[in-house]
Amino acid sequence: MFEGNRLTGVPIPDLVTAIGENVFSYNPLTSVTIGANVKLGADVFDGDLADVYTREGRRAGTYISRDSWTWRKQQ
Repeated sequence: MFEGNRLTGVPIPDLVTAIGENVFSYNPLTSVTIGANVKLGADVFDGDLADVYTREGRRAGTYISRDSWTWRKQQ
């Protein structure tokens, strides 16, 4: 749906429980705010954001990146 746009930030509302495959891939994202326990489809985001979100226990918060590939949860 949003694949290949020029999105740099995405706020995902708390009501969202799942995001399908490739929805936000090929965007220069540097910030994603996401709720807790969202199920992520394959290749939803570029880089390791899905892995970081999972390692963080699928906790709500803002995840940031400088290069759209390497992500961390903002403190």
